[in-house]
Amino acid sequence: MTTDTTLTKTDLLENIANLAPVLASIHESVIVTNTLGEILLANAPTEIITGYMPHELIGKNIEETIRFVGKNQAADFSWYLRESLTGDRSIRLPEGTSLLQLRGGLLPVDATTTPLYGEDGNFAGVVIVVRDIRDEIKVRRRQYEFLSFVSHQLRQPFGTIRWGLELIQQEGDNLTEEHKEMLDDLLKLSVRFANFVNELVDVARFEEGKFKLKQETIDLRKITREVGDELKGLAVSQNISLHLFENTPQGISTTVTGDNNRFHDVFQNLMVNAIRYNNPRGAVTVEAADATPNEIRALAQKSRHSVGIEEYLQATDKEIKTFLLISISDTGLGIPEDQQADMFNNFFRGRNVEQKGITGTGLGLFIIKIIIEGTSGRIFFTSKENVGTTFYIVLQHNNELT
Repeated sequence: MTTDTTLTKTDLLENIANLAPVLASIHESVIVTNTLGEILLANAPTEIITGYMPHELIGKNIEETIRFVGKNQAADFSWYLRESLTGDRSIRLPEGTSLLQLRGGLLPVDATTTPLYGEDGNFAGVVIVVRDIRDEIKVRRRQYEFLSFVSHQLRQPFGTIRWGLELIQQEGDNLTEEHKEMLDDLLKLSVRFANFVNELVDVARFEEGKFKLKQETIDLRKITREVGDELKGLAVSQNISLHLFENTPQGISTTVTGDNNRFHDVFQNLMVNAIRYNNPRGAVTVEAADATPNEIRALAQKSRHSVGIEEYLQATDKEIKTFLLISISDTGLGIPEDQQADMFNNFFRGRNVEQKGITGTGLGLFIIKIIIEGTSGRIFFTSKENVGTTFYIVLQHNNELT
């Protein structure tokens, strides 16, 4: 790794000199540092976004000058800048990131860091791109207000339709077999649509800040086994074997504080996906373990979507020696590598899943992430196409919660 600041600065400035007109014309703030985090270049829009004039930033340390924070300044995201200076990978800061401006204002932003490499292949610096997303947030808020209105309007009539279909089914002794099959298909369709509407309501509530979670003592082992019993029929029909806590020692506590019904939804969604997106004669495995922060870090390093894990561990590292780690694994389709960073976005569905014609809304993982993070936890995954996927849920033990 190159560590000579003068050489790095010279090399970088020579390489990006021909990009100056482009950098000046774009609306995003672009900041270039060397390997030590010293700012070498900032384009004109940087002043609008950060409050600093570009020449005021030259030579200053990026961590000491540009500060990213979480919602309501509850988390300091400086770690992401430090991590970017290792040159290991590109990093996109979590949704909800804001930039603390020079005069104290908080600006909601989308921010990414990308390593730069010299002609010799050595790590030479970092490019940080910061985009003002205030207008996008306003548009999205209006969209979700409309979504909330529509989903609530749909809820009642489809509930009535479902009730009517169930009544006909109960009183349908005189129906032909063909009509019974049609009625059964309509009921399944109404259930699927009702679930979709409920997911829309959840997303709208979250965006409006109205998504509420109960705080009660729950046993995730018990919840998972209940879900497993419910899904036995689906698993048998897909020729998939379920293995629940077969290698988990009885002494591992799976008791946490959370919302029982919502965690039932979490495991049902993850296990249904693991069954549906599996290969014939495949397996779905759920295990629990006590994991130290360093053990979780080691797993997260293998993931292409572990943003927020290090910040989460650093915030709790001093108080908590071990976390509860739940893993849900399958032997199925896997997730294309170039799409893994988008898996927790709402309405997103993997390319290989759509190509196989498997239906879904693309909202499940988005809602799961909301539930788990709302329970002082984190979720990430590792996946390889045509090999399988493992989702990891990190939670604080019940006696660790404050």
